[in-house]
Amino acid sequence: WVTLATEDCGLKFSARNQFAGRVTQVMEGAVNTTVHIFTDTGFELVAAITNESQHEMKLAVDSRVIALIKASAILIATRT
Repeated sequence: WVTLATEDCGLKFSARNQFAGRVTQVMEGAVNTTVHIFTDTGFELVAAITNESQHEMKLAVDSRVIALIKASAILIATRT
């Protein structure tokens, strides 16, 4: 799971995988909003958040955010 926070939220998080970036696309659905983020380290992340959260955070294209990912939420796969 990807959790989003604004860069200026003033909070510290236990998640060690923190990626600052810029919102590149916001797609609002009936219940959830899909947010595409291009990180400062050069890769894209996609987060699904509630429409209410998207409105409260005022997320739009070019908004600066931090994507937080708990290590236990990361799955690794290999080809055999």
